[in-house]
Amino acid sequence: MHQIREVLRLLLDLGLTQRQTRSMGVARGTVSDIVQRAHAAGVTWPVPPELTDSALEKLLFPGPRPGRPALPDPDFSWMRHELLKDKAQHPEDGLQYSQFCRRYREWEGRLDIVLRIQHVAGDKVFVDFAGRKERIVDPKTGEVWYVPLFVGTLGVSNYVYAELLRDETEASVCMAHARMFAFFEGVTALIVPDNMKTAVQKSSRYEPELSRAFAAMAAHFGCAVLPTRVRKPRDYAEERIIPISRRAPDRSSVVKKTSG
Repeated sequence: MHQIREVLRLLLDLGLTQRQTRSMGVARGTVSDIVQRAHAAGVTWPVPPELTDSALEKLLFPGPRPGRPALPDPDFSWMRHELLKDKAQHPEDGLQYSQFCRRYREWEGRLDIVLRIQHVAGDKVFVDFAGRKERIVDPKTGEVWYVPLFVGTLGVSNYVYAELLRDETEASVCMAHARMFAFFEGVTALIVPDNMKTAVQKSSRYEPELSRAFAAMAAHFGCAVLPTRVRKPRDYAEERIIPISRRAPDRSSVVKKTSG
């Protein structure tokens, strides 16, 4: 199975976390199982070329997968003791279970939990289409086009690549990424698209589905894709904003040299 080889490449070669491999459509539990079985079988990266996908699968999964072990029961005696103790302390003004759950959910919903994102040089490039389409007029014919503006930004330096595309098709978006990497003179470990329709066919918190062309493009450049969640702008947050007019070229955010 090709996914097994790809999971090992992303984790063992690129050093990604199990969460960052979710764009492949493989559950995190399955990813963890593959890693544990590869370690037990002594499989490292690169996988020997003579070990085909079928042979690799048989090596890691020689027989039926064992079922999930039964989880131990909670300490019901302790739970009953604590519940009775609380009831004894509040015989008249205690809350019913349904009221307690409702009030707790209301209180929890008011929490604003923010985790600061610490970017690493060469780790991520954030890509998206910027705002409304730009208006272009043919000076000879007067014909008007409305074209999308593709933007890619490196996570640490905020170094920006921007390009007007003719359309938003898969071919245009994939070629824009190729020109962006050539402009940066390198390839980042991760591409973080803000759920562009040409890149992400189905958005999911844990197992998003990428378009076949976009996934093939990422595999060609040896990087992984980590889409943001729908309506979760903090997934796309950066550490700081630097005005483009003052932004100096910083090649330190590039880790892999391209060939062209």
